[in-house]
Amino acid sequence: MNWHSYVLPYAMRDVKAAQQRVEELEKRQALPHTETEHLGGGLRLVQDVEAQRFRLYFSTRPDRATIDRLKASGMKWAPSVGAWQRQITPNAEWAIKKLIQDLEAVAPA
Repeated sequence: MNWHSYVLPYAMRDVKAAQQRVEELEKRQALPHTETEHLGGGLRLVQDVEAQRFRLYFSTRPDRATIDRLKASGMKWAPSVGAWQRQITPNAEWAIKKLIQDLEAVAPA
């Protein structure tokens, strides 16, 4: 056996993986940039497609319990944009929807 018989299958695997990654990125780029308000305007959810991030902007500093919920949902504080953010993924979308539902449930009426 020569070395070509070992290299070619791995090269094709890498090409296919790269093609799948390009397709995935093209699908993400097709997503719309959206902004929605929650909690009576006290919370703004932004889906920033260019940055590939979900961002949560609060009108005031969240309390300790809310910060703990944000961290438990995989959100990270980004001082450069002044928001809590997380990379856009299906799991992140689910976690943020649940987080917002939880925050709305405990918000004073």
